Amino acid sequence: MPSGTSLIERLRRLAPEAIAFGVIGAGNTLLYMAITWAALPIGAVKASVVATVITTTLAYIANRYWTYRNHTRTALKREYTLFFGFNLVGMIIQSGAVAIGKYGFGLTE
Repeated sequence: MPSGTSLIERLRRLAPEAIAFGVIGAGNTLLYMAITWAALPIGAVKASVVATVITTTLAYIANRYWTYRNHTRTALKREYTLFFGFNLVGMIIQSGAVAIGKYGFGLTE
């Protein structure tokens, strides 16, 4: 079992990353909502996809060069492909929910 001191030290090293990750997440959530609202004239599902692609790219860049700047890195193409792939699954779920609400239940923007 690790001692209390080593656990505290690990938490101190982790705290700045957790805060940066949270700031990026909160900022991207607000940006996502703003982009979706601005793009609603093209349709709710399309607006959701556009907002997700933009905020996913910005979140990747911000996390790579701010949150995890001190970590060892693999190739940019590989990292971004993995990051976007995981976010693509979320986008499909989210856009699917928007589509079900709009087309299945007749909800409007």
